[in-house]
Amino acid sequence: MFENQRCIHRHRWPSHKSCFLKGRILQNSERKYTPWFIKDEDKVGYLDIETDGLLVDFSTMLSWCIKRKDGPVICDYITKKELFDLKFDERLVRSCIEELKNYDIIVTYFGTRFDNSFLRAKALHYNIPFPGFVSEVIINKNKKEVYKANAELYHFDLFYLVKSKLGSLSRKSLDNVCDYLGIDGKTPLRKSTWRLAKYGDPKAIEEVVAHNKADVIILEELHKRLYSFSKWTRNPL
Repeated sequence: MFENQRCIHRHRWPSHKSCFLKGRILQNSERKYTPWFIKDEDKVGYLDIETDGLLVDFSTMLSWCIKRKDGPVICDYITKKELFDLKFDERLVRSCIEELKNYDIIVTYFGTRFDNSFLRAKALHYNIPFPGFVSEVIINKNKKEVYKANAELYHFDLFYLVKSKLGSLSRKSLDNVCDYLGIDGKTPLRKSTWRLAKYGDPKAIEEVVAHNKADVIILEELHKRLYSFSKWTRNPL
């Protein structure tokens, strides 16, 4: 009955029987389907954070932005009072994690090695719960109860897709990739702006937030340009 059909991974019945049994079959002769990560019911957010350094134990988060897929940008930023009252970025980390709860999938650029890692380390430092795994009991094919671990939040890192599919680019920075693909919006900042923002200067913080917003806007555009070049496996945040 499945002789002329393929599963969503484009395999035939003998090699991917589990997909056929779950109904994960391409439905038309053109073999097109809607990937799980762009279905309407999945809430997708584009995350970027700005910090005054790269080493989490020596650095402070200055701002974060999350752009809702085809929607607005939500932001928060540190204040001079928080810095000089020695509260640092605790409230900012907490507000970012709270916003993350509104999404099923988070997209970043190099977030695996920086944004996610920085946030997770800060959350552990401040004893703030960070998205991880939850366990559920399921009945397996032998009718036995087993535990299955599910990620609370899934993550796509576009950096690794760029590295794989556009590896011949001279630089893999978000700035250079977007410039090459004609995606406008990246905003450079002067070194003096970063120095002033580190001490809570309102004008400098405003510029950092504008830079942060631009990054998540172009990140969404980059995702739309690249999503057809990957199977997008479900990686946890």
